[in-house]
Amino acid sequence: MKGKDYCLFVTMIAIMSIIGLMSSDIYLPALPAMAEYFHVAPQDIQTTLSVYLLGFSLSQIIYGSLSDRFGRRPIIIIGIAIYIVFSGLCMVSTSIKALIICRFFQAVGACSGMVLGRAIVGDLFKKEEAVQIFASIFPIIGISPAISPIIGGLLTSYFNWQANFLFLVIVGILLMIIIATSLKETLPQDKRIGISITDLITHYKEILCNPIYLAYSTIVCAAHGAYFAYLVNSPFIFNKLGFNPDSIGFFYITISLSYISGNILNKKMIKIITVDSTLLLGTIIFTTGGSVMLILAWNTINSPLELIIPMSILTFGNGFLLPLGVASGISIFPKMAGTASGLMGLMQLGAASISSVAAGHILKELTLSASLVIFITNIMSVFSILLILIMKNRLKQKFSTENL
Repeated sequence: MKGKDYCLFVTMIAIMSIIGLMSSDIYLPALPAMAEYFHVAPQDIQTTLSVYLLGFSLSQIIYGSLSDRFGRRPIIIIGIAIYIVFSGLCMVSTSIKALIICRFFQAVGACSGMVLGRAIVGDLFKKEEAVQIFASIFPIIGISPAISPIIGGLLTSYFNWQANFLFLVIVGILLMIIIATSLKETLPQDKRIGISITDLITHYKEILCNPIYLAYSTIVCAAHGAYFAYLVNSPFIFNKLGFNPDSIGFFYITISLSYISGNILNKKMIKIITVDSTLLLGTIIFTTGGSVMLILAWNTINSPLELIIPMSILTFGNGFLLPLGVASGISIFPKMAGTASGLMGLMQLGAASISSVAAGHILKELTLSASLVIFITNIMSVFSILLILIMKNRLKQKFSTENL
C-alpha cells in the first residue's frame, strides 16, 4: 500500500480513533463550570471522565470478539450510532447521575473506532509494517488532545458546557458518513472466528497467559494511566491558579506537540535500532518526565509551566511507548488480532480509569496526588520493559542452544 491509498488508509483509521479521544478531552476546560452547574465537588464531576474510561475499557472485549465473528465494518457502524445517540443525551442531561450514565454509553459507542482500527491494521499488515502504520497514525491521533481542549474552552466560554456535546454529535454524524461510504471489510468470511463461551475463554486464556503480551500491555497501561491522571486534575489546578476555560484549553498544546514529536522520532529510531531498544529509550524519557513532576509537585506549584514542562517530557516518551507497545503486543497473535486488541484496550482504558479516580481522591492536594499516581506508572513501565528484554534474551539463548 503506497502513495494516495496509504495516506487515505492512515487518515481513515486515525479519524476512527480520534472520536473517542476527542470525547474525553474536549470538555476538560469545562469541568470547573460543570461542577458549578450541577452543584457538585470537583471529585464528583471528575467521575464523568472516570466512568467514560470505564465504559470505553469494558467495551474493548465486546467489540474485539464481535468483529472477529461478524467482521469489522458492521460493528463499527453500530458503535458510532450508539455514540451519536448518547452524545446528544449528554447534552440535555439535567442531573449529574444522568450525565454519568450517558457518558458511560457514549464511551461504549466511541470505543468501536479505536479497537477496530487497530484490528484492521492487524488484518492487513505484519509486525514491522504494522509498527510503521501505527507510527504514522499516532501523530495524527496526537493532534486531538491539542485541538480538543482549545475547541472545548472556546465553546464553554462563548456558549456553555453543553455546546461541547453538540459539537461531538455533529462530528459523530460526519464520521458515520465517512465510514459508511469509505470503509471496506478487511476480515474475509474464511478468517472469521465463531463466538462461543468456551472459545472465548480459550482465546482469552491463551492471550493472557503470554507474559510478553502482558508486559507490552502493562507499558501501554502505564503510558495511558499517567496521561489521564494529569488530564483529570489539571483543569482544576489551572483554574485555581486563576485561568479561565478558553486559556486552559491552550495549555494542552505543548504536551500534544511533544507526543507527536516523540512519534516522529520513534518512527525514525525503529529503522536504526530494534523495536524493543526503542521502547527502552521511550521508557527512560517517560520516567524522567514523571520524576521531575513529582519533585516539583513536592513543593508549591506557582506556574502552569511547572506542570506543562515535565508533562511534555513524559508525553514525548509516550510517543514511543504507545505505538510500539500496541503493535508489538497485537502482533504476537495475528489470528486473534481483534481479541488481542480488545483485551489490550480493556487493560489500557481500565488503567486510565483507575488512575483518574486515584488522582482525584488519593490526596486533597491535586497536584501532588496526580504526580504520585504518575510516578507509580513510571515504575510499572520500567519493570515491564526490563521483563521483556530478559524474557526475550532467555528465549534467544534457548533457541541458540537447541540449534547447536
